[in-house]
Amino acid sequence: MARRAGFAPGPDGRIVRSSLEVVRQEWPHLQWWRVLPDDGRIEHTGSLAVQLREYGVTLEADPNGPYAHVILDERSLMVWSSEAAAVAVETAKV
Repeated sequence: MARRAGFAPGPDGRIVRSSLEVVRQEWPHLQWWRVLPDDGRIEHTGSLAVQLREYGVTLEADPNGPYAHVILDERSLMVWSSEAAAVAVETAKV
């Protein structure tokens, strides 16, 4: 949900995915698994799915493939103001 946080995810989310991979390897104590794709779809057998299930997040299987939709309680999401998002986008451009 990079766009929701005011960040450009890059083509097909590649920038976010590669950044999270570095975080996962270099700083495993950080909760990297809390970052989700904008569409809420993840591979249902991947490490992200395992972490989310352990945390208590509900995943709904996609009957059309190896994916699951993350079902979130909106109250548990971090809310970013539009002003903070605009600052983040401008900072990323510099």
